Amino acid sequence: MTLRRPFALLCLPILLVLVACGLTSKKPRAILLGLSDWPGHAPFYAAGKLGLYAPGQVEIKGFSSNFDRNRAFVQKRLDMLATPLFDALRIADEGVPLKVVLLFDYSSGGDGIVARREIAAVRDLKGKKVSAELGAITHFVLLTALGRAGLVESDVKIVNLSVPEAATAFAQGKLDAATLWDPHLSKQAAAEGAHRLFTSKEIPGQVIDVLIVHKDVAEQRPDEVRRVVHGWEQALAALRVRPEELASIMAREMNRKPEELRADFGGLELLDVAKNRELFALPEEDERSIWRAYAATVAFMSRHQLLKSPPREAKDILDPSFLDPRSN
Repeated sequence: MTLRRPFALLCLPILLVLVACGLTSKKPRAILLGLSDWPGHAPFYAAGKLGLYAPGQVEIKGFSSNFDRNRAFVQKRLDMLATPLFDALRIADEGVPLKVVLLFDYSSGGDGIVARREIAAVRDLKGKKVSAELGAITHFVLLTALGRAGLVESDVKIVNLSVPEAATAFAQGKLDAATLWDPHLSKQAAAEGAHRLFTSKEIPGQVIDVLIVHKDVAEQRPDEVRRVVHGWEQALAALRVRPEELASIMAREMNRKPEELRADFGGLELLDVAKNRELFALPEEDERSIWRAYAATVAFMSRHQLLKSPPREAKDILDPSFLDPRSN
């Protein structure tokens, strides 16, 4: 008995530590992923409904405004965000360390400007009221369209509105033109007396949507980031095999009609992991390269004084290592 008491006393601190660890350890919280009603986000919604993520692993947060979605990411109310590369660079410019881990679509007609029928060309926008969400992708689309028509920003009266707000204002006759993305672009262009004045189909490869993650989340929870990327890949595979079923699932999650969502897919190119590897592997000299797109976007933003600080180098932002679903 005299030997057992010191041994028990020696073990007591160890037992207390083990009990304390058991009491304080808890399941990691869900990855918070920010999305919108842009049709390119649909496979992310599908991944959740198809059970491609374990219960409680990924929580989707929907936003109608790019500004609100981006702000939520900046304020760390989101871990990951689906957003245009243009917006990602704006966020990085605010001093937010982030990584681009997936390129998920090219816009090829899904972003654009809708105008009154009497406005026949972009040059006719001079002096007109046109919407754009300042500092977001619609601002980029508008400035690009104006530049191609020989106009500058001051030639038009820009009304700073989110896409849903702009669609409503245009429908009410309060704007001469509105810079929108689908589904709002297609809906307003189909209205009587309106038409598509300019779309991203005229600037192939310049509007690319990416999945970003906070740098510390990427470092601390790499396997969970990979699962989000792999969930996207699996959802795309299911979409190819069972398009009608997947369209119904995605439309239900996005409060859309399946036929409308399928039509909107015509305005974009969804990118799988194989395509990602190809785009990441191409040198900057190749016009299809993501490195080229990054450099071109930075140059555009610098030219229009949309960056407050020297731009981050592409190698510090673009990170294809998460394309492999297995841990390194």
